[in-house]
Amino acid sequence: MRSPTLLDELRELHGIIEQCAAQAEEFKRQAARTSSPEVRARLLRVAASHERLLKLAENREGFAEIAPEASEDYARPVDDLQEREGQERLRHRAAEDPIAQARRHVAQAEQHIARQESLVIRLSNNDKYAVLAAEAKEILATLKQTLSLARQHLELEQEK
Repeated sequence: MRSPTLLDELRELHGIIEQCAAQAEEFKRQAARTSSPEVRARLLRVAASHERLLKLAENREGFAEIAPEASEDYARPVDDLQEREGQERLRHRAAEDPIAQARRHVAQAEQHIARQESLVIRLSNNDKYAVLAAEAKEILATLKQTLSLARQHLELEQEK
């Protein structure tokens, strides 16, 4: 098994970005449906955290410098199979109960943090990528905040 290249990690980051966008919208929908002001505020904080991640990730300067072909992925159209798979995942998630969904969000956040920590280490080892390393550290801090909020949300769901 080969070790992941920086291009592989950038592609993975792109996938995480897409997940963040979907999760931010989902948290907003949940906030709109809840009757508890406390839960609504927490859900909106989680959504805002995801949106901050997106904002940080939208600054893609430097990506082409690492691997020019990585920027091509952002312009590549999604094929029908990918779209159908995405829709199927959304249907599956809609059937989840709130506790299972909150647990999944915690698990996903933990995975994202592990990957981001690895990326930060790799970028930090090369002075050429100092700017990207700093941005990656900001994203890591936001991911950790998101994990904290996701854990709080899980606790709230378990208390219901």
